Amino acid sequence: MTVRFYLVPIVRLASGWRTPKYFQFTRGGLDGINCSYTVKDYGSIDMSVVCADILDPDHATLILNADVYSFPLALDVAYVVGERQAANAYFEAHGIPGDWLSSGDTGRSILCVVTSLFLYLQRVLGLLNYPVDPYAGLSLNTQYRNIPIPLHDAMQQGAISLGYTWAVNDNDQIRKIFKQMADQWGTTPILFGLATL
Repeated sequence: MTVRFYLVPIVRLASGWRTPKYFQFTRGGLDGINCSYTVKDYGSIDMSVVCADILDPDHATLILNADVYSFPLALDVAYVVGERQAANAYFEAHGIPGDWLSSGDTGRSILCVVTSLFLYLQRVLGLLNYPVDPYAGLSLNTQYRNIPIPLHDAMQQGAISLGYTWAVNDNDQIRKIFKQMADQWGTTPILFGLATL
C-alpha cells in the first residue's frame, strides 16, 4: 500500500454523517475503497483533503472519477505548466482558489496551502455552528463588503483566534482572503495520522 493525497467531494449520508465519497465508511453504511484514510474537510463545504494508505489498483480506479483530484506521489517535484493549469481548473470548479499557483510550486507546497485553507474554514464555520451552505449566493470573487455580516465577522474572528494578522479591506475578494489566511499557517506541521506535511 502507498500513502497518497487527494481532493475528494464529501457526501452527506442519511445517518447524518459526512464522509469522503468513494471511501468505505462502515459507521455510515457507505461502501467504497477499503483502506486506512484520514480527512481534513473544508468546514461544512462538501470537499475534503484525503490522506489514504491505498492499493495501486484502488488508486487507479479512484482517479478515473472526474470529481477527484490526485496529488502526485512525489510531492516535492515542481508542477509543470499543464499540471498547474489542471490543478487551477479543478480548484476553481470546486470553490477552492487556484489563481495563486505559480512556477516552482510543488505538490507538497500546493497541498499545504489547500489544507491550511481548509483548516481556516473549519475554524470560521465552527464559529457559525457549521451551517450547511454558508456561501450560498457568494463566489470566490465576492468582495468582503458583500459577505453577510455573520460570516463576515466569523472570518475575522477565526483569523484572530488562530493568531493570524487580519489585514483585509472591503474590496478584497474571498479568494484573496482565503489565500492570505492559508499562508499564515506557515511551517507548522499538518498532521494526518498516516503522514505529516
